[in-house]
Amino acid sequence: MKFNASPFDARWLQGTTLHNKGYLVEYIAKANAAERDSKRTERLGKGECRYCFYCEGKGGGSACSSRPCACCGVKVGSANTCVDVLCKQCAAKHELCVHCGADRELRVRRKNWPNGAEVKDSKP
Repeated sequence: MKFNASPFDARWLQGTTLHNKGYLVEYIAKANAAERDSKRTERLGKGECRYCFYCEGKGGGSACSSRPCACCGVKVGSANTCVDVLCKQCAAKHELCVHCGADRELRVRRKNWPNGAEVKDSKP
């Protein structure tokens, strides 16, 4: 694919700078909110980890979609193609994120993973 050169004038450069500065401010605000977990009650009510709740955009393609829950196999549906990985019951039972399946508190060294799964250190 071949693209034309981008405009190179003060108006285009200033617009790009303002656009990127705005996104950066938004990302920093999201990161700060995630670090403080300022909406913890709401986040836990949705069953999501801090990344999915504060940072992850959940927009998907415009097609009603479904997939089996990664844990129990029950059908999980969505109005778009961004379908949760776990059903709400399994996510709550195992303290996992309904959307991505990560530990809800992002504890990497968690001892009690579901189904007796054991995570080994990748360090030699």
